[in-house]
Amino acid sequence: MAGEFKNDVHGQGTINHIFKGHEPYKGAIDTGRNGSLISMALGESARYAVAPLQALGRLFIHPQTQVYSGIVIGESSKSQELCINPCVTKQLTNIHAAAADEKVVLASPRVMTLEGALAYMGDDELMKITASSVHLRKAELEDEDQGEEVSDDGLPRWTTRAVASHTPQGRWCESVVVLSRTG
Repeated sequence: MAGEFKNDVHGQGTINHIFKGHEPYKGAIDTGRNGSLISMALGESARYAVAPLQALGRLFIHPQTQVYSGIVIGESSKSQELCINPCVTKQLTNIHAAAADEKVVLASPRVMTLEGALAYMGDDELMKITASSVHLRKAELEDEDQGEEVSDDGLPRWTTRAVASHTPQGRWCESVVVLSRTG
């Protein structure tokens, strides 16, 4: 509750409470979580693509962040999950525009901590933890052309790729932990 409040007021509020008393159990609390913004592209996120995505919800990534298909890159302002492409780049042409490019101002992204990711994580999501970042990813993706993204052993394809992958700097990545939430 406190984490959700801090996100709503962008860290500029205070919660006060007074204990009223005990009451009988009244059932599970509905969190009413919004949907996720999910990347459908592999590559580096571009400022040109990230700027219009701010209208769809709160982002978890900066421009020039390496993304891949299925990674959760933000929280949607609506209840549906949206698949988006944060890697779109501007078309470069040989024609000079009469007006200069407008300055793009981006809101600072919500930095995902381990505790924040565990609180935000849904039942259909996995968590990827490296030495420098914490990311969420959908456990199973449905693609119209390829069906489910799973390897021959039935595990999500990205899980095995994440363990045997290279960092953007070309170094071998050995410290990857994958968590999945159990119901």
